[in-house]
Amino acid sequence: QLDAAGENFQAVFDADTKNLTASLGLIQVALESGDRNRALNLLEKTYLDYPGEALPALVLANMYLEDGLNIDAMEVAATIADGDVRELSVVRSVGRIFFTAGDMQRAQEQFEIAVERSPQSVPLMLDLTRALMSQRKYADAMLVTERAIATDPSSVPARVLQILTMIQLGQAGEAEQRALALAESHPNDASVALARAEALAAMGDSRRAAAAFRAAAEKGAGLNAIVRETQQRLAAGNDPAPEESLLNWIAANDGDIEARKALAGLYQHQGDRDAARDAYLALAADYPDDAVVQNNLAIEFQLVGEFELALEHATNARGQQPQSGSIADTLGWIYRDLGDYANAVKHLREARRMSPGNKTIEYHLAATLADAGADVGLRFCGMHMMDSCRIEKGFRHFGHDITSEDHVIDAGLGFAVDVNKPSFIGRDAVLTRKQTGPKMRMVQFLLNDPEPMLYHYEPILRDGEVVGYLSSGAYGHHLDGAVGLGYVPCDGETAKEVLASTYEIDVMGTRVRAQASLKPMYDAKSERVKV
Repeated sequence: QLDAAGENFQAVFDADTKNLTASLGLIQVALESGDRNRALNLLEKTYLDYPGEALPALVLANMYLEDGLNIDAMEVAATIADGDVRELSVVRSVGRIFFTAGDMQRAQEQFEIAVERSPQSVPLMLDLTRALMSQRKYADAMLVTERAIATDPSSVPARVLQILTMIQLGQAGEAEQRALALAESHPNDASVALARAEALAAMGDSRRAAAAFRAAAEKGAGLNAIVRETQQRLAAGNDPAPEESLLNWIAANDGDIEARKALAGLYQHQGDRDAARDAYLALAADYPDDAVVQNNLAIEFQLVGEFELALEHATNARGQQPQSGSIADTLGWIYRDLGDYANAVKHLREARRMSPGNKTIEYHLAATLADAGADVGLRFCGMHMMDSCRIEKGFRHFGHDITSEDHVIDAGLGFAVDVNKPSFIGRDAVLTRKQTGPKMRMVQFLLNDPEPMLYHYEPILRDGEVVGYLSSGAYGHHLDGAVGLGYVPCDGETAKEVLASTYEIDVMGTRVRAQASLKPMYDAKSERVKV
């Protein structure tokens, strides 16, 4: 009696708009009545009114996932994860939201908490295994599957995941033998049949793998097995009708859109441009609001150089699914081909934010930035190059040269503090130190001998006495010698007096003479950094 329930919940809600029970009741009534928009609006209000309540947050996050709003879903899930969550079911649900949204590291963290709280739960161990495998942490995944099997030797899912992990670790032969042994006791288990087929595929035995995938499909493994069978038949070659099983599936399942997408994707992967384009055009005609179809059709047009058509379909896909990293990546890469670097970088940065750790997106962004900066001499560089350049310029490294325990005046960074602000924490300390002078100074050193290397913690000798140590060091390729930064005590001394001394750096027991400066030895006026 949804109408009556809704009226009663509404009466309570009207009397107290922040009544959690009434809010949840109205949400449930709206969902069961099919009024999804009302349910979503109520959920968002309840989530804001009750930020510490897990249930509305979980339902809201899952609704966001259904709408393809992965970033919003992860933000809601993060508010739960960052709180004091005690219910094991909530921890697991949050992990699954992160997993579905693509943040495998956060999913792993949640599943680890769940396993720690319930160390005998095999399903939780398998959740953790899947998160580890998704990050290619196969050795760790193997350890968890072994623990799961030790806990419950009869668990078929645990043994199947172990077989799949072994395949990824390059142990396909042994994985197939284990799958065969498992199949003897579970002859009709589709997951076991799929695992054996994957092992055969990993071994490069495409014909036997195709037959094994077909057998798995007959045991109920579904569309995935049919697609994998088709892939293996294509890989085997000399097959007059490799798509036969997939076409039969489509015919038998009333034009199953996912099967049609899979077929188009196979054509795309095989490089059959005409077949892929025609398949995606047909899908786009039937399902114009499907973002994946629009995105993949855009890729097809891009591959044949029809960039304007590619841009049209990629823009459509981006509008339909704005929180998809892969779709944003496609649009950005097309803009790059069109020479519109500003829009390319904009969308590729969004793609990286939405899909952190995706190597393809990172490559696309790096390549686009390189192309965009070619006219001004932009080049790729590594971490040590960055360290070399910054230390030549005397730029401080937070964590080595400066920490929360160092005084900004002693570090030579007083220019970065606006003491004219009316009030802020530390203002009086800065003003006092400016008046009394620094108790020590950050000094830049350049070894006279170009051979020794500096890292950090090498002792600083002033006029023959150890007075401190280097906080960081690297080789200065423009200055032709190793460069270090370090604090020198100077209470009551002027800068001129500090520089008047003779300095040496103790490098592995050998004293090496060094030049000292309070200004950057390279590009002191910052003319080189101004493009």
